Amino acid sequence: MRYFLYIIVVSVLVLSGCSVKKNNFFSRNYHQMTTRYNVYFNGNQALKSGIKVMENRHKEDYTNLLPVFVSNNEQTRALCASDMDYATEKAAKAIDKHSITAKPRRRKNKDSKSYQTFRKKKEFNKQLDKCYLLLGKAYFYKKKYAMANNTFRFIQRQYADDEKVMTEVAIWMFRSLTEMGRYEEAEKVGEQLKGAKLSQKQKELVTASRADFYIRQGLYAEAIPEVEKLINLCKNWKHKPRYHFILSQLYLKENQDAAARLALKKVTRFNFNYEMVFNAKINMALAYEQGSGMVEKKLQKMLQDARNEDYQDRIYYALANIEEKKGNEKEAVSLYWKSVQASVNNDNQQALSYGKLGDYYFKERDYLQAQACYDSCLYFIDSRYEDYELLKNRLTDLTDLVGSIRTIQLQDSLLRIADLPEAERNSLIDDKIQQIKDEEERAREQARREQAERHFFDRNQMLSRGDAFSQNSGNGNDWYFYNPVTIALGKNDFKRKWGRRKLEDNWRRQNKSMVEFNSLNEDLAAEGEQKKENLDAKSREYYLKDIPLTQEAREVAVKKIEDAYYQAGELYMYKFDDPVKAMECFDAYIRRSPANNNLPMVYYLANKAAQKAGKFVEAEQYKRQLLTRFPESDFALGIQDPDHFQKVEDVTKVVERLYEQAYHYYQQVFYGEAIGICDNILKNYPDNKLKANVLFLKAMCVVNTRPAEEGKAALNLVLEASPNREIHSVVNQVLASLASGERPVRYTSLEMAEARSLQAHRNWRFDEEVQSGRSRKEETTYKFEKEQAHSVIVLLPPEFNVISETRFKARMTFINASEEAERGKMEMKKEEFWHRQNGLKIGEFRDASEALKYLNRIATDRHLLRIIGNGVYRMFAIDEKNLKVLKRLRKTDDYLDFFTENYFEDRREGEILAGKWGTVAHVFRYEARISHDFVLAVPFREVNIQQVAELLRRIEPGFTLVKEDYNNQFELIVVKKIGTKEPALNYMNAVLKDKAVFDYLAGTNYETFIITETNMKALTENEYMEEYLKFFNDNYLKNAGAVGIEEGDFVYNKSVAHKFVLIYPNTIDPYKLKTVFEDFNFAGLVLNNLKFDEENDCMVISGFNSKEEGMRYFNAVVSNRKLLKPLRNIDYTNFIITEVNLNALLEKKGMESYLEFFKKYYLNL
Repeated sequence: MRYFLYIIVVSVLVLSGCSVKKNNFFSRNYHQMTTRYNVYFNGNQALKSGIKVMENRHKEDYTNLLPVFVSNNEQTRALCASDMDYATEKAAKAIDKHSITAKPRRRKNKDSKSYQTFRKKKEFNKQLDKCYLLLGKAYFYKKKYAMANNTFRFIQRQYADDEKVMTEVAIWMFRSLTEMGRYEEAEKVGEQLKGAKLSQKQKELVTASRADFYIRQGLYAEAIPEVEKLINLCKNWKHKPRYHFILSQLYLKENQDAAARLALKKVTRFNFNYEMVFNAKINMALAYEQGSGMVEKKLQKMLQDARNEDYQDRIYYALANIEEKKGNEKEAVSLYWKSVQASVNNDNQQALSYGKLGDYYFKERDYLQAQACYDSCLYFIDSRYEDYELLKNRLTDLTDLVGSIRTIQLQDSLLRIADLPEAERNSLIDDKIQQIKDEEERAREQARREQAERHFFDRNQMLSRGDAFSQNSGNGNDWYFYNPVTIALGKNDFKRKWGRRKLEDNWRRQNKSMVEFNSLNEDLAAEGEQKKENLDAKSREYYLKDIPLTQEAREVAVKKIEDAYYQAGELYMYKFDDPVKAMECFDAYIRRSPANNNLPMVYYLANKAAQKAGKFVEAEQYKRQLLTRFPESDFALGIQDPDHFQKVEDVTKVVERLYEQAYHYYQQVFYGEAIGICDNILKNYPDNKLKANVLFLKAMCVVNTRPAEEGKAALNLVLEASPNREIHSVVNQVLASLASGERPVRYTSLEMAEARSLQAHRNWRFDEEVQSGRSRKEETTYKFEKEQAHSVIVLLPPEFNVISETRFKARMTFINASEEAERGKMEMKKEEFWHRQNGLKIGEFRDASEALKYLNRIATDRHLLRIIGNGVYRMFAIDEKNLKVLKRLRKTDDYLDFFTENYFEDRREGEILAGKWGTVAHVFRYEARISHDFVLAVPFREVNIQQVAELLRRIEPGFTLVKEDYNNQFELIVVKKIGTKEPALNYMNAVLKDKAVFDYLAGTNYETFIITETNMKALTENEYMEEYLKFFNDNYLKNAGAVGIEEGDFVYNKSVAHKFVLIYPNTIDPYKLKTVFEDFNFAGLVLNNLKFDEENDCMVISGFNSKEEGMRYFNAVVSNRKLLKPLRNIDYTNFIITEVNLNALLEKKGMESYLEFFKKYYLNL
């Protein structure tokens, strides 16, 4: 009976506690128990497991300052990723399934203070604070600091009365802000912890966090007392020696060698970690004190210890440090080389040793050896090393120098061989071939001996071991890999065959460099088509092919030597501050190239190098020779007049300005005027630096206006002026086409005028066209034929540069390669569909269905979307007939209307795939009917968040306000759960209309928007502020009407699309004005001309997504005098304006009131 009653009670308890909507004794205890012993328990175990994995598998790098927390190491932190994901999942599940926020039913006669306090609680599950803490810690270890901070702040709001929880949150907030680099905020949180009651474990964590806080900032002196305190607090025998080691490293940083030695001695007392003890003894050498031979003796003894075989590189390095401190540099260098040779798998140690050797040889001006050492150093060094960029730049310069020196040596040797009699030359080559054959024979004999030894060794192994896999099979501990004898034999066999090898991927290969197959696909394909000449190294032809036996080949070799001497001289003089060697190179250049065109410059540089080296007699000789041989050269003038080159630069600026004018005329088809300016430049400035460019521009005008023979003559003059490679290539192509009989179109004056007229009408629309009654559908003749073969077109963003385009094409190539397995070969080619509209054409596909499948694949590919970013792009499927119509009409959006209407059941889905709503439509979801938050993003640490929050509470006190982190640019004030789209927009409008809020934020770069919880998560996790603002503008504001601050007839909203407007008298020719602006505008802007009133017209330029973009364009126009030249001495007005305000302005003609509005909200006047 008692057992039966127990079952009933338990059943009632379970049934009544299943719902979080009920808040009673049973439901609270049920959910608390389930949370604590099920979901939270599992999540907390995962967190502990992740931390334990990091501690156990962390690999210390004793060559650098050890991190206070092992999780500071990125490789170590990656080890706990799966555990932290699981902890996050469990914490979120506990919060979602077991949170009790419903108020308990009020009991009669219960009015005590404690009961009232109980009813005011926001959360009734006592275990939820632990779950939130678990969530924040897991985010922290996943390096999602913004989300961790937001979680910690939520706990501070939700559990503000719980002192223990507040203390724990402050500790983790301090750690998170420290790792983010927000040290001032972290310091404020740290101040709060000074008076807090801390457990022993918390005291240790806080002290470690403070030490980490100072070390990250390089404040080693401040970190030392914290680590000393940490050692006293620490009771963990594994952590204590590590903290002593860190303390010794900090002492060394502060040059406190005696204190460092004392700390290191304490480390050596902990014998359980041999590697740490060993490195402590090594570091004693870094704290070496002159006259103390004890450290040196210990290191020599360690060198003989077999246990230290893998650490010999560190021992030699420490010994080298001691010798360096003694001043025995040569002995130190010898030991550094031994360190390098002894190193097997310690990359950081090899980098340090090679770096020391590089420094020594660089100081001794042995640049060949220094380059080799620095090259090895950078191969092994971590790119986060503090002097990495310095080393990288030095290596780049040294590599250039070494390349020049080797070129000189090689070409000199080849020229000497070429000068030998043929019989002697052939005898020399035959000797070399015989050496190779002898070496190969020795290698084959060595291989035969080694093979015989291996067979003998293997037979002896079998005799001594018997059958290693059958003996003692009954004992599980005798498996092959549990037998230390067989393991040792295996290691020896490996070393005999392969030598000492580093443990890494591709360990068999000497050259481990890898090729990344991305944008180089096309280059590799082209390279593969070239036939490679494979000659036998044991044939004469192999060596003769590089020897300059002809006069032409000798000239090429001599030119290479000249260039190498000049480059080496410049590097010695300007990069390595070695004027003596620079002078030697310039002197060699002068002696070997007595008739070179560059001699004036080399004499000039030799003079400067000699002066810098203090060899004034030689300097005067170089000067005299320059003035005697090249008296009219720029360098002769420059050596006499120090201001000469500044004057030349001033002339170049004048020529550049005239050249720009000529080029502008060329673009506008004023070929005659362009030729006139070019002739003027060549007459007045015959030896200017842009001479080749000027001749080329003139030649292109001549080719278009005059007979072919004059065009050829003009092009040949360009080649005589030694143009750059690009111009040289174009000129050769034009000459080749003329030589083959092709004749370019020659423009008469009338034809040039017609061309300008056609050009002027491009992208120019008048309202009369719309008012004439022609609709878009009547203009287009697209036909839907889904059975026809289709192609997929990708119109690339106008602002795409070469790098972006190459990355995009590389990703497309990768996608196509995977698609070809199913669909067969696909062709992708770049086309210019019409003027300034480039894109990719992929196909062909059997029908529309196949094309749409492929379109869906590329349109949703995250890699492609990231490359596009916020650029304007379009993707669609189209058949050949419709493509011809599109190319003729050049109206992409008209075709997109046809495409989305006919190819998709859901038109919006088609618009998203086609790119009409931008890349953000694939990241964010438009859900108007679910709850939205309002977000005010203010500049990071420029605004008093508390004051702004108070202003927002005054507008609507009923909503919950929270502060959330975003990044170092913005902080977010979030008003939670306002309602669906319409109420949320109404609230946003109320905020924007509030004068107090606007006045407080005036002059700051803030953003306002509404957002769903799902989109908010995507925004904060990916830091997609700019992308979401575009999504918000496209989906919420374009059809939202007048949302913003109302003042009179106008509404201010900086986030919506803006237009630039120029109002001018209708006596001005609009085409002249339009021509100037069209050349100035970038792709994506649309120009219209409207009638404003009886006396004025207005030019409207659309395409700016926000006030910020519009104001950038406005400022650029105002500061560019050329644009407004047609309006000289005429009254005009320009400003930017939203669509809503433009309609109001056109309707009411309230120009003065809008200008006042513009001054206040846009110019801040």
